[in-house]
Amino acid sequence: MLIGNGDVRHLDPALNCSDSGDGNGMSTEVEEFTAGLLDAWPVSADLPVLRADDEPGLLAPPLGGLRRASCLFCAHTFRPGELVVVCPCRPRDPICRAAVHRDPALGLVCWESWRPGSQVNVCPVTLTRTEGS
Repeated sequence: MLIGNGDVRHLDPALNCSDSGDGNGMSTEVEEFTAGLLDAWPVSADLPVLRADDEPGLLAPPLGGLRRASCLFCAHTFRPGELVVVCPCRPRDPICRAAVHRDPALGLVCWESWRPGSQVNVCPVTLTRTEGS
């Protein structure tokens, strides 16, 4: 829906952007649901999971003729608030800065679909072997 001032908003009230932004309590419910789901379904191997907003470059506009950063598994670009595993081959000491979605509350279970055991033996970006492989 196009608003008079040129803003575009979703019509679906569940997306919480069709009104003026004063909210209807959905964000608290969504946050609680997400926290409960992440507690019930933790990432294996205790890997660090970050918000896409906190990782420089994931939400940046494309440079030159290049694309925006995208998930190594599903190839969809990242959106603000999504949870990701950064540098799947060395998540505790990231080098390549590539990322994979890991946000089950949004239905983005790319990490578990791609690496159910949370093991990456070769970096998909640099093609170097990881430690211990």
